[in-house]
Amino acid sequence: MASEFQRAYRGAIRIKSWKSPELFFVGLYPNCRALFVFGQSSNHNAYAENAKVVTRFNMNKKMINGVEDVVITPGWFLREDGTKPNSKDILRRPKRGPVWDMKGVRRILEERGLGHQDELKKQGKHWNARCGSIPVADRSCCRFHLLAAQPDFLEQKAMLHLVIIDAGHLFSLYPKYYC
Repeated sequence: MASEFQRAYRGAIRIKSWKSPELFFVGLYPNCRALFVFGQSSNHNAYAENAKVVTRFNMNKKMINGVEDVVITPGWFLREDGTKPNSKDILRRPKRGPVWDMKGVRRILEERGLGHQDELKKQGKHWNARCGSIPVADRSCCRFHLLAAQPDFLEQKAMLHLVIIDAGHLFSLYPKYYC
């Protein structure tokens, strides 16, 4: 059920006295639940720094400093027998200090049983690292599109979405093209 009022705030809301990181709606309407609807601005689809986004991965492993660099959220996947492996599949820690190895796309796909490089080599075919195009229906055009189609990567939500849902409100985006 929609409320009796609707407030359309266009652009930045400049409330100079507002210093709280909480949603301004909570201060204006306490004990109410809101539906926040946003347009398709690229800002509204921005991910958190630690989000699992395929474009943040390299093909091979990458050394990161756990103190200075952002550590990606651990991933998960379902095996053929229906079990979920341990969530340490995205990062593994070597024995030396705060330096970690972030697994690359190739290794993640191999651990999930999706790295078909050997089969393609036997057939004389080559699997592109990045195709740079719109993915085909089964997402098998390249390794990056195949990894992006995995459930743990698909369930990743934009940071704005997470903040609003965590505050107990509803979130929606307008369609890409609307009148």
